[in-house]
Amino acid sequence: MFQSGNHRFLKALNQKHILNLLRMHAGLTARELSERTGLKIATVLNLLNELEASGQIVKKDFGRSTKQGGKRPVIWDINPDFGLALGVEWLSTQVRMVLINFNLQIIAQQTVEIAPGLKDQQKIDFFILSLKNFLAEKKKSMKQVLGLGIGLAGIVDFERGCVVSSWSFAQKKFPLKERLAEELPFPVYLDNESNAGVLGLKWLLPELFETANIAYLTIHQCFSGMGSGFIFNHQLYRGKQNATGEWPPLFNKALIAALSQKLDKNDPFFARLISEKKSLPEICQLVRELSSKHESIGTFFWQHIAEPILERLQLLNNILDPEVVVLGGDIFEMRESLEPVIRERMEQLSMSSELQRPQLIFSPFGSYTNALGAAVTVLNEVYNS
Repeated sequence: MFQSGNHRFLKALNQKHILNLLRMHAGLTARELSERTGLKIATVLNLLNELEASGQIVKKDFGRSTKQGGKRPVIWDINPDFGLALGVEWLSTQVRMVLINFNLQIIAQQTVEIAPGLKDQQKIDFFILSLKNFLAEKKKSMKQVLGLGIGLAGIVDFERGCVVSSWSFAQKKFPLKERLAEELPFPVYLDNESNAGVLGLKWLLPELFETANIAYLTIHQCFSGMGSGFIFNHQLYRGKQNATGEWPPLFNKALIAALSQKLDKNDPFFARLISEKKSLPEICQLVRELSSKHESIGTFFWQHIAEPILERLQLLNNILDPEVVVLGGDIFEMRESLEPVIRERMEQLSMSSELQRPQLIFSPFGSYTNALGAAVTVLNEVYNS
């Protein structure tokens, strides 16, 4: 819990501080860094020179000289070309991949479908090939990659790099990190996709840089499930077994049947159309197509779809009292229909009148939020190791 160290440890700690300040503020002078860190200007200059020598930062520009004249100060910034980070959200039916540079700028993103019926090792082989093709298409080499971060729904042993239980793999306690390390020349980091997602949001959204407590809900493909990740006091919270934030599926056959009964009373014609569909994704697609023609049908449907989401939001809100709640993942595809309903109901959450409700944000990264977060797990190791 507590950590002490010698001169080298303190020096490394100060380097991390400066590196992260440059990451968050996109260009600072030595004097500005001195003021923010409390370090002497000479110490800051030495640290900057070492970080430049390592290739992690560059001289970006020159600031204005003082009224008295004199030499213009150097503006330092992160070197985007220091290396690349790969991020992946590994789902049961597809793999979402993103590539970002050292300055957290998105270089590329792509989704590949996983063929049905593949065994676990076949999925590994398919993934390795897809990853190589992804880099080749962007004319990037393996040597440029600092590491690969992977986020999966389910229970993940972060320390051992093991998938304890997930829909993505048939085998329990699947040694995914070990299998990939045999094939790849760079480090691999494995985590629950919601943990990766909330860490990514904390790093990528300037409005969250100074936010201490964040609750993140990721809605899986067409509401098939939900996960959540938490930042407490600026730190990612994993729980005892890295299993925090796992929820049962949002919808099951019984809930869909109950929804159909309510729809049947409201609009029998629409209910018959729904009864012909075999899954919630198909139903959602039908509603999206019909909503523009029959607004009342869409409003009724989305209000009921939002109910279990709002129940969980209210539960988290009452227990954790976060400053910000972020919704991300595949819910982004339904944002236009769902956001007005959720925002309206959020205003009705039962809280004391003396307490402020949390700010609600929809992730601007949509369905790639968790993949981006997985890439950030790589940079988190580099920036803070």
